[in-house]
Amino acid sequence: MAPQIEAPTWLEGLIRLKKDSLEIPKSKGLSRNPKKSLAVLTCMDSRIDLEYLVDIGLGEAHIIRNAGAILTQDVIRSLSLSQLTMGTTHIIVMGHTTCGLETKEPNRLKELVIGQIGIEMELGTFSNVFDSVRETVKNIVESPYIPIKDHVAGLVADLEQGSVTYVSSSSDFEIL
Repeated sequence: MAPQIEAPTWLEGLIRLKKDSLEIPKSKGLSRNPKKSLAVLTCMDSRIDLEYLVDIGLGEAHIIRNAGAILTQDVIRSLSLSQLTMGTTHIIVMGHTTCGLETKEPNRLKELVIGQIGIEMELGTFSNVFDSVRETVKNIVESPYIPIKDHVAGLVADLEQGSVTYVSSSSDFEIL
């Protein structure tokens, strides 16, 4: 059993910690292997509701989030482990409209970050979310570290309309 220590007050102001719940957790009895054999790469944007947009509920998919739904080394590692150890065979890449990384002025955002923290880093900005999702699907298909890539689809969610548009799939690219 974990030691009982008090959480900082700022944390309790943001979330409600379940301490001595009499409810059975929703995750109890669920397999760590997703029921739909699905992994989803999407943006970290808090407005993205996968249950509403694509009908994915708890225990049905591995959800991987990062800024911009970009294929990074950590995402590659997560997708590879998801497939090799937990049985996923399908991947969805879901970008969205009004993403903070979609910009016509990538240098301006880079300068803002450098100005704030003093360190240059790759931000993964893009000028068109549809092109970015298509590129991410292509990069997944071309990655030697992701073994199963014949069922990869790219989607873009319009967060203002609550709709999802199909962009591309692995069949659009030569699988390596």
